Order: sequence, then C-alpha cells, then structure tokens
Amino acid sequence: MFRPIWKEGQGLIVAAAGFVAAVIILALVALGKFGAGTPNDALLMKNLTFFFGHMLVNITMYLGVAVVYELLSIYAHRSWKTRSYFKTLRKTIMKQAI
Repeated sequence: MFRPIWKEGQGLIVAAAGFVAAVIILALVALGKFGAGTPNDALLMKNLTFFFGHMLVNITMYLGVAVVYELLSIYAHRSWKTRSYFKTLRKTIMKQAI
C-alpha cells in the first residue's frame, strides 16, 4: 500500500506560505509606490516572487499531471494498476489547492 511521506495538513501550510509571500510582495510594492517611497530590497523581492511562483506552478503542474493520467485511463479503456497512487496524488493536490 502506498503511504505518503507527508501528513494531512502540510499541503495547506505550504500553500498558505506561498499566499503570504504574495501578500508581502503586494504590500512592499504598494508601500514603495504610494507610501514612503523607499526602494525595496531587490534580493528580497526576487526571492519572494521565486517562492510564490514556484508554489503556484507546482500546484498547477501536479494537478495537470493527475488529470492527464485519469483521462488517459478512460481514453485507453483500461484501468491503471497504480490507480490508488494517482487518487492519493489527486487528493493531496486538491488539499494543497484549497
């Protein structure tokens, strides 16, 4: 039986961390444009954008791969022997997306 190495709530924590990074980026840009007018640290902005962008792309990519594997079994008119793995993957991805 496939047992994931992560626990149930870790996907939500990671997705929330990516969301917090996006909020920090928006707040710093707004402060730079409309607030004090101080320049933002370029390295901090790059790292926050990198973290948020990778979280967004990974969630989208994993969901897309799970959909392809589910539709491929329907198209081929046969079931996959590893179907429980993809159900677990899809469930995990959906939890991360929420």
